[in-house]
Amino acid sequence: MSRFALLAALFLCTAFAASAQETTKLPATGKITEPTISQAEWMASVWNPKKGILLYVMKADDANRRSPVEKVVEGEDPMTLADYLDNTGDVLRRVGPFTVMTGETQSVYNPRPVPVTPADAARLGNDFSEELPLFGSLTKSQWRAIASPGGMGFGDLSPDQRELWETLVPNPFVYTRNPAGGEASVRVLSETERHAVRLRVKLEARIGGKSAASGKVITYTWGKLAYPEPNESISLMDEKGEYLARTKRRPDALNHHRLDESGQWEWGQLIVAERPARAKTSDLRYENLLASVSLRAPETNRCLTVRELLARVREVTGVEIYAHKRLADCALITAGISGNRAWQPSGRVLEAIAYAIHGTVRRLPASGGDTKPVYVLTRDREPTALQHARSEAWYGAAQHLASNQHGENRKRIVAQNPLAFVTFDADDQLKPSPELMKRYADAARRDPFVAGREGVPIKRTELPPSEQRFITAQAAFWNKYVSEKGGEDAAEYAVKLGNLSTETVWIGAEINWSYYLPDEPLRNGNLQDSLGTRYAEWLPAEPEPAAMQTPDHRGRVLMLTAANEAEAGKAVSLAIQAGASALWLDAPTNALKVVTQTTKSLPVWAVFHPLRTRDAPDDPPRDRNIYGALAPSAVPDDPRTVRAAREQARRIAAVPGLAGIIWAGVLPSGYRGLYAQDEEAGTWTGEGESGNSGIAADAFVTQWGYTPGHRRAFLRTWEADPSDILLGRYGTIGEARGEEALFARDLDLAAEWMRWKRDRCADLLRVVRTETGKLPILLGGEVVFESIALRQWQGEEQSDRVSYFVPWKPDADPPLTDLYRGAWHESLPVPDAKTGAYLAVVGGTTRTPPSEIIERTKRGGTPGLTVIDWSRRTLTEVQAELTAQPSAIP
Repeated sequence: MSRFALLAALFLCTAFAASAQETTKLPATGKITEPTISQAEWMASVWNPKKGILLYVMKADDANRRSPVEKVVEGEDPMTLADYLDNTGDVLRRVGPFTVMTGETQSVYNPRPVPVTPADAARLGNDFSEELPLFGSLTKSQWRAIASPGGMGFGDLSPDQRELWETLVPNPFVYTRNPAGGEASVRVLSETERHAVRLRVKLEARIGGKSAASGKVITYTWGKLAYPEPNESISLMDEKGEYLARTKRRPDALNHHRLDESGQWEWGQLIVAERPARAKTSDLRYENLLASVSLRAPETNRCLTVRELLARVREVTGVEIYAHKRLADCALITAGISGNRAWQPSGRVLEAIAYAIHGTVRRLPASGGDTKPVYVLTRDREPTALQHARSEAWYGAAQHLASNQHGENRKRIVAQNPLAFVTFDADDQLKPSPELMKRYADAARRDPFVAGREGVPIKRTELPPSEQRFITAQAAFWNKYVSEKGGEDAAEYAVKLGNLSTETVWIGAEINWSYYLPDEPLRNGNLQDSLGTRYAEWLPAEPEPAAMQTPDHRGRVLMLTAANEAEAGKAVSLAIQAGASALWLDAPTNALKVVTQTTKSLPVWAVFHPLRTRDAPDDPPRDRNIYGALAPSAVPDDPRTVRAAREQARRIAAVPGLAGIIWAGVLPSGYRGLYAQDEEAGTWTGEGESGNSGIAADAFVTQWGYTPGHRRAFLRTWEADPSDILLGRYGTIGEARGEEALFARDLDLAAEWMRWKRDRCADLLRVVRTETGKLPILLGGEVVFESIALRQWQGEEQSDRVSYFVPWKPDADPPLTDLYRGAWHESLPVPDAKTGAYLAVVGGTTRTPPSEIIERTKRGGTPGLTVIDWSRRTLTEVQAELTAQPSAIP
């Protein structure tokens, strides 16, 4: 979709040499270091001015870079412009007085993709866990067969199951044999032999050790490996590691993702099509801009940039127009502009540039009193991010459907209890005893994120002597490998033999599946396809409790909502009844005054929502998402929002006897900073398109901040309409796929946009805090984490979220950068209690039992810094909860 990535290498290889021959007399052979020439100079040397004015948009570094001629070969013809066009795939098109060099096709988003059906998802499912549909269809008797040493064959299946079998058994079936001490050979199964292949599901033991370098448990051997013994193997891959048969398993037409000359296909639909390039409709009438603008570069040996050209257009026409930042940084290569031809009508120049980049000019919507026309030279009149968001939302829904089918298959597998039949191979040198497997299963249930992945620790001396010798040999092999290889591998895999011989190993198991090949003596015909899954993932899920147990309320903070003075008084009574250490109350200021005047023994904090629209003026300045939908929160930098928040904060601070103020919702979705991950810690902060950030599949639905005022302000500051900026990292549609595309995802620009919005909130908070004096302030944040209980109850990894509240120290910036964070697997990264941060162990959106949250965050000893957030409940519901049987959880 972009030619930019090709140009520099292509030009440096041959174009410099050819053009140098034309411009300077050089020897016929030999290495030449002078003269040097730039891309722009070469274009000028090969362009015929009689054909008009050449205009070409290129990355500035490539256009201006001067490089020496490397070699001129005797008898070789100079590169011509035609040669260059053949290599780049570009074409020449006439646009007014210009001849534009541009790509022959342009990418077009599908504006109306058809929702993917369950049948589509099943037919076009991805290449991961392809075995699950077949395994999910097996009966108990079939599980006995597939788990037996002889496995299960084609004839043991129903007609529907045979179709699923065909997706697992390659056609053609080609594999390599690698006998110990012999030569490798390739075997191709006949169709009769292919249908004689049998499938086997089995367990395989694995051993981990703690890395001396990182302290992490690393699996370094399996029960079927035998380093450093001679190793016979059978593989679907060749010596280069490429699949011999797997690549032909699914035809292109049945891949849920593919690229071809027509464009990008997802789930059987053409989502981004490659179409012949054409001029796009513009919001700006080019023919009306008659004032001439110079195309000459401002200095020698450097091209004019698009940014500089538009600055000249603004000056001579008075039209406020900018270019998308990535485009603004590009150079305009021109040729044939000698004399008066260097001055051309502004509109014609803009039209030619737009055609060259397959773009157009968009007019931004007016914002309140700011009605002056503002334009941006960009990809389309419809924002790029809006087109991308529409496609990604459609794709996300399809992925969600496929994921649900994936989950349903797992549930059907678990329902058949296959672990009652699946066993270890007889020659598995590490197969755990039944007692050790039960210990492992129990540990994996209690903690699937750690024990489920790492296994259970055991003293090596508790194992049989043969297994100890096997483990010792494996560790010796890897220690030798690491010491010889060195580098980063040494730090990652270093497991000292002395540690293993005296200390602890971690024992677990994996569920693998294999092909059993007919008439194959090597490895008894066993061709292991892939590691299947962790043993813990097929353990039956536990039933979900009818109700979540509430911890002992005594000593904790109670967070409630009251609509009036009467309810505020009831809230105080309930807090006292609960033995709470403090009451956080979301209530009108008149109700807060009654509470603080009548309650002396219980600290009362006010809950303040500076961006809640119901607390704003009668006509609140509601925020918007990229689709234009209204948000439940106000625009943080709108003067009306600032004025309303200051007035409300002033009223709250005037309530006598308040212990402090809780500021809630200070960073609405869209204002939390760009998603950024710490791979080493397994945590992330901010938000983006990734599902790991806890946002919906259509991230832009809840991404607020796209008001006309914000779009205009950011464009004027950062040279980009925010609605053209693609967020996150994991989108795969259109320009997000390639960094070289002109309007591709640009994480630096996305980070500036997200930071710019967050700064709008920070500015609001600083101003409003001047109204609260010396009262202590806590800011509300949130963490997304993987819940052990939800996984146990529902059989799949489940995300949950919990709120926390951090102190905002006087005379310091508000701590906004990590108010929204999350983690994979075992972490629950809330601020430490030592920081004075509070944690809501019960909350309106939290489904995990408080006991798990308290245990995983080590908050059992600090009940005064833990919160029971019942602010979304009615006081009648709270009263019923408090009068129920007390919890046994401390």
